Amino acid sequence: MRMSERGQIPDAVEYTVVQYLEELAFAAHLSPAQRGAMMTAAKKRLKAHIVMQWLTRIAVEHDLDMTPTMAFSLVKAWIGRCAARPAIAARFGVPGRSATEKSAHRGQVLELANAYRDDVLSDIDAALAQAQQS
Repeated sequence: MRMSERGQIPDAVEYTVVQYLEELAFAAHLSPAQRGAMMTAAKKRLKAHIVMQWLTRIAVEHDLDMTPTMAFSLVKAWIGRCAARPAIAARFGVPGRSATEKSAHRGQVLELANAYRDDVLSDIDAALAQAQQS
């Protein structure tokens, strides 16, 4: 199934910033080691939500046959590693599709990564800055 058939997902940034702040407030009562671990995990979840939003937006806007491998490559190009592997596999994986059934759009990965890198990183920075101001 192509992403355009699934429709758009709601803007996840506001929701995840609120969730992030709730987790940070909860972490304030923990030991320093536990607080650090929880804050790091919350930050990773926030980044993962933003990355998933961008992957979905790109797939819909460009009517792409986005595969998990293509999504992993985009994320790695944006942030240096692949975040949200299970979520990406669940969203873009198609049951029964094998590795031999490549996306016709796989050659666009570098072009798309370069075109959207600044926007993705800007959204991540803005969400983290918004959380720090709250």
